[in-house]
Amino acid sequence: MKRTLGIMAIVLFVFFMLYSACKVEAREVTLEWDDPSSFGSGLDHYNLYWGTESESLNRLVPIPPSNQYVMIFNSDYDNVDIYFGMSTVDTSGLESLLSNIVLAVDDQVVIDPPPVDIPVVESAATELLTFQLTVTDESGATSTDMVNVTVMYVNMVSVANAGDDLTVLTGSEVSLDGSLSSDVDGDVMSYLWTIITLPDGSVAALANETSVNPTFTPDRDGVYTFQLIVNDGTVDSEPDVVDVISFTPNKVPVANAGGDMVVDENSAVLLDGSASSDPDGDSITFLWEQVQGTTVELVNADTMSATFVAPNI
Repeated sequence: MKRTLGIMAIVLFVFFMLYSACKVEAREVTLEWDDPSSFGSGLDHYNLYWGTESESLNRLVPIPPSNQYVMIFNSDYDNVDIYFGMSTVDTSGLESLLSNIVLAVDDQVVIDPPPVDIPVVESAATELLTFQLTVTDESGATSTDMVNVTVMYVNMVSVANAGDDLTVLTGSEVSLDGSLSSDVDGDVMSYLWTIITLPDGSVAALANETSVNPTFTPDRDGVYTFQLIVNDGTVDSEPDVVDVISFTPNKVPVANAGGDMVVDENSAVLLDGSASSDPDGDSITFLWEQVQGTTVELVNADTMSATFVAPNI
């Protein structure tokens, strides 16, 4: 009996030493995320998933809806890249899609969990699949059993596409295009366009904002930003935006060198371009050049009014 107790004591001592060594070498990873109150009142808990490059993510036990969780790994994971993902579960038990996968760096992980208002909604539509299993022993005796598999329809959220950014002329009617929006399930979509930003002073408005191709007329130069959300009859899509850049084309200035003149030789002559103008009201510059006749010296050739002395002829 004493010998047995002695062996047990040695075993317990060795186990304690090994446990202490593992505990010292354990890797601790702190996970943090935003305050769960920002994800709505319907949150029940989080599900945390983790894994390495060589394995898929595995579900852990549900995590209470706090904003921090500490995980401890044994020494096998000291120098291994560990990846984390998170889902939310609402009070009805419906789980969201997995968040972006995040790599643990310096034993600190910041995760952006998906919101509670889950963009995947189960409907009542189901289909029953029935399978039969038959087993036979070496004597030829058989037994059968049936199993039913109920397949639940899952509605996939639509994808809004507000089209490519546009560059247009101010004052011209513009048509927005949401025709590239899509729904994997083939559901009929409804459209809702809204104005996000307008240039200063603009009073432009959308016409037919619930159609696939609403229109508007830009009344100021600048950037107009529009948002499109589509709905498949069950849930709204994520919004998509499009920028429309409106501008007024520059008009060519009008040069006016004044009327033709007759002057005496050796007399001072004034060239007057003051009647020149710009339709846009832009400031203009001047440049006088002689293109024919005896060369003379132009004075102030880069101003509105240049002068020269008529040559001897």
